Amino acid sequence: MMKADGSGRLVLLMTLVIIFVLTGFVIIRLTIVNHQRLTELSQRAEIVAERIALSATPTIWSIFDKSVDRLYTEDVASAIIDSELLDPIISGVVVEGSFGHLFMGKVRTPSGDIEFYNRQNHAAYLKTVGVIVSHPIRQGTLTIGSVNVYATPLPFSQTLQETLLIEFIEIAVIVGVIVIGLLIVINRTLLIPARQMAIARQAFESLNDGLFVTDPDGRLIDANTAYRNKLSSFAANGSGPPIQILDPEIAGSLLQIWEGSRQHDGWQGETRVRDRNGKTVPVLVSTAPVRDDGARTGYTVTLIKDVTEQKASEEALQELLREASILNELAQQANAAKSEFLATMSHELRTPLNAIIGFTEMLSMPELKLTPEKTENYHATILHSARHLLSLINDILDLAKVDAGKVEVRTDNVDIGEFTTECIQFFRTTANAKQITLRVNPATGTIHTDSRLLKQILLNILSNAVKFSPGGSTVELTVRQAADGTVGIEVVDEGPGMTEEEIVRVMEPFVQLENSYTRTNEGTGLGIPLIARFAGLIGGSFKLLSTPGKGTRAIVSVPDRPVRNDAAA
Repeated sequence: MMKADGSGRLVLLMTLVIIFVLTGFVIIRLTIVNHQRLTELSQRAEIVAERIALSATPTIWSIFDKSVDRLYTEDVASAIIDSELLDPIISGVVVEGSFGHLFMGKVRTPSGDIEFYNRQNHAAYLKTVGVIVSHPIRQGTLTIGSVNVYATPLPFSQTLQETLLIEFIEIAVIVGVIVIGLLIVINRTLLIPARQMAIARQAFESLNDGLFVTDPDGRLIDANTAYRNKLSSFAANGSGPPIQILDPEIAGSLLQIWEGSRQHDGWQGETRVRDRNGKTVPVLVSTAPVRDDGARTGYTVTLIKDVTEQKASEEALQELLREASILNELAQQANAAKSEFLATMSHELRTPLNAIIGFTEMLSMPELKLTPEKTENYHATILHSARHLLSLINDILDLAKVDAGKVEVRTDNVDIGEFTTECIQFFRTTANAKQITLRVNPATGTIHTDSRLLKQILLNILSNAVKFSPGGSTVELTVRQAADGTVGIEVVDEGPGMTEEEIVRVMEPFVQLENSYTRTNEGTGLGIPLIARFAGLIGGSFKLLSTPGKGTRAIVSVPDRPVRNDAAA
């Protein structure tokens, strides 16, 4: 991945290239200029030497044997030398014979003056000044001497300096334009794609979902960090297919879909995969073929999104919806129960109240001239209706207290024998009137429980048994105490009995079954629900066993010590 300072480094590199190119240009240009100057210098020195040699030949030949180291200044050559020394680049001219004789010479001193050549004073100086051009002096085919011209290049003139500066600026501009163009081309062809690739790679690695690429053979060639960390430690080295992460139960079918998606336009759906720990997790898989200019390459890119939390949220939402549906249904049932309760209460309360009001009004009407016997019967009916109304109200209040958790549970020492005898005596008169035999199988001993609630339980059971038993039948009460002190109370009657569906119904408040016995006996439909709730309050249980036409068996189990219900207390 290309680093962020790649562009800066490239600019620095190109700057160094510019400096290198310009430096090279300066060196080459100076070399060329210097070479041109030296060439010009040599050409001019050659011309000077040739002219002097031609003019000096007769004179030198005529005095060749007459003088040695004598300056000759009166001939044409001397004039030529003087004129040529006016050229500032000529430093000196010396004419010598073949055998080293000095015939003439003039030099330019460091201060610019022209004076006769002195071998001792000027030899070292002439050897250090610029280029030496030596031209032979010939007489026919015979070389009789030479003309040595010493020349020194002058420093760069201002014009030459300005010319070189202009050339340097022009070259710098050209090189700069070329480099800028190269930078633009490099940026477009290399840096921008590289930067885009770096961003794409960073995005590839930054995804929270697993992403991998497979080659035409289905082998994994690249995978992001999420895939490696969450789903598989399988290295992206092209050594095998990523099928290793699939749930074995669905690997075969999904692999077929996977292979098919490479030939078509991809595939998307939910499936299951195994994570690094071997745990199966639900995922959303989306595959797509990699295309190059619209043509399939055989490569496939696959995105795997872990939807465990989403599934959990969906399940939680579904559970909430189910609970809401249940609560709504319960609310509807409660509303229906309320309506039913109001309707039932309206009926149940109206019946005894109508009797009380009606018979009371009749007793207050002297014009009826009621006999003492009818008056007594009316009083008895009023009393009976009032007691029934009181019982109904008490049952409703008891049920409301139980449902509201306002019933306080106490612990008493209850003598089982005495308790049973006391309860059975309440129904002797009613049973005798219907010629019902009350049979008791009492137990002995003591139980620790709430005597008030236990008494209401047994009285309600006996009341239902006597009420719904036909005349001449038997109601049997059996009490047993287990070794752990638990007391079992069982009341068996020979009434009409019930089906299982009817048993479930009578456990609900205000439900009264429609049969010949219920139509002839008053009731609120609260007795059995109260029995079940009271039994629960003292930690016991209640159940009904019945067969239609063969009577009913009511069974209550009471522990030795009641289970205190803090909510009820």
